[in-house]
Amino acid sequence: AEGAVRHLDCLNATMADGLLALADAASARLVFGLSINNVGCPRDANYHTCLQQPGRQWGNVSSWNSTNAEAMVRYLAARGQPFAFELGNEENAHWPLRGLSPEQEAQSFQKLSRIIEQVYPDATSRPRLIGPDADYQDSSAAQALLYKRWAVEFLGNVSERKVPLYAATLHEYIEVGWNGSSWTSLDPSVLDKTAVCADDFRATVRDTAERVGLHMPQVWAGEIGKQLPQPQLMSTGWLLVVVLMRNVHAIAVWLMGTCRTPQWRQPPLRPQQHAMGQL
Repeated sequence: AEGAVRHLDCLNATMADGLLALADAASARLVFGLSINNVGCPRDANYHTCLQQPGRQWGNVSSWNSTNAEAMVRYLAARGQPFAFELGNEENAHWPLRGLSPEQEAQSFQKLSRIIEQVYPDATSRPRLIGPDADYQDSSAAQALLYKRWAVEFLGNVSERKVPLYAATLHEYIEVGWNGSSWTSLDPSVLDKTAVCADDFRATVRDTAERVGLHMPQVWAGEIGKQLPQPQLMSTGWLLVVVLMRNVHAIAVWLMGTCRTPQWRQPPLRPQQHAMGQL
């Protein structure tokens, strides 16, 4: 008979301790992301099925269930980590038809902020709070405007709730085409898109913060990459160009770069293949 089902997408203590050991050995500042994807899912629901339902985040649930997140915060605090927490991942995707509203996202940030203040009473050593790691760029101009509106309203709600947002983060993937002989990832017109997106997001954060009285957060790139049909087409040169361009366009921190491909949703690795489990 088969044993208990292994949830390989769940961070266990061994993996967490390995991650902390790696960060300490590298003298790295660790930014720890917390999931917001349990909101609106009944306790006995199939988690992955629940996530696929329209409006799944809230349903009849009034707020984000932060129980697991608080336990993780306390676990990390006992080990002197991390530098910052972030909450959620692209929760504005397909808003307003699906996803969290700016107000719902800000409510969750307020709840996390209060947990962090309670667990880390000393403000001088308290981890920062960053986010919302929201989509900001889209090939559809109408959808891009919705993402911008979402960001503006999120920052306004954060200010209203007195959430100390240390850095505002965006996600943006450049769609790369084929010109008949090569991929267009290094074409000036393609690279200009990432510069325009960076400038626009920075200006949106600055202007909104000034208007609503929010302490100006830093501007960070949470995920920046390009969409390609083959993963091997990701180039170090492209990443270097984008990083340099982002720095020129006042992106303070660049957290990660990825190559978005049709194969990006891979099945879970076997336990012995899980890199984190080997640390």
